[in-house]
Amino acid sequence: MRVPLAVAAVLLCLYSAFVAYGPRPRDVRLQSGDQQNRHVIETFMRDPGRPAVVLVGSSMSERLGEEIGTGCAYNLALGGESALTGLAVLAKADATPKQVFIETNVPERGVNARLVDEGTRALPRWIPALATRNMPVNLLFSALARFKSPAPRGADATVLRQALDVQRDVYAHPIPPGELAANLAALKAQVRRLEGAGSRVVFFELPIHPSLEGTPRALQIRAAFVAAFPSHRLLTADQFAAAATISTIDGVHLTLDEAKSVGRRLQDWYGGACEAPTLPTATTSHSISRASSHG
Repeated sequence: MRVPLAVAAVLLCLYSAFVAYGPRPRDVRLQSGDQQNRHVIETFMRDPGRPAVVLVGSSMSERLGEEIGTGCAYNLALGGESALTGLAVLAKADATPKQVFIETNVPERGVNARLVDEGTRALPRWIPALATRNMPVNLLFSALARFKSPAPRGADATVLRQALDVQRDVYAHPIPPGELAANLAALKAQVRRLEGAGSRVVFFELPIHPSLEGTPRALQIRAAFVAAFPSHRLLTADQFAAAATISTIDGVHLTLDEAKSVGRRLQDWYGGACEAPTLPTATTSHSISRASSHG
């Protein structure tokens, strides 16, 4: 038994050295959405106190990618999940960013406890070779991905038409009231935790296809958040759509160009959270105030 363990330890050490010092693919490409979500959480957990701004939400916010502001902000949105799962990660990490932006588009999904548990485990932080992105098959997959053609930036008309038919049926039906109420109650608890620790919470609604904006589900979600959080800022889809013509790729997910435009607009509301502290000059002993947030 000792020999296999010793061999495994040696192999792990060798692979750890390769991960640390060997050639690496420029971009991370993983095999599934579940692995991608774990990677997003593991990356955040390596330094949960660093980002001044954190976004939580679904694949709709995940689509914004790095456009939310590199260095200062971290996109903790998770594909197939809701903001509640990202907020559970913040709670597990005991993280209190200066500002937390919460997507409102998908409130019908609760916390994915399994994903939170898997993504916040300590071993990938202690031993980087065990991180999801460093799995041998994922390193190989990432290396091969650079030979693939880039994804189209716009929407395919046929795909969009078919997807819209599906989304119109979904958005024609409100979320069951009990389900929505339970998730909003859980959300309130997370907001209280963050604000009690000094974080500023802002809600935002990403634009969807114009034909879905006035549907029963869309109207229900907006009204529910306004009623549940009357004193909080809610950035509406109209505010984001004002800077871009929204077509989406499937009714709810933005095209790459739309995501880039919305990401830039979202940064307008970061206020002074992403500004470096200004050191006092020789003639000024008091601190210079940060820029005020947008009204």
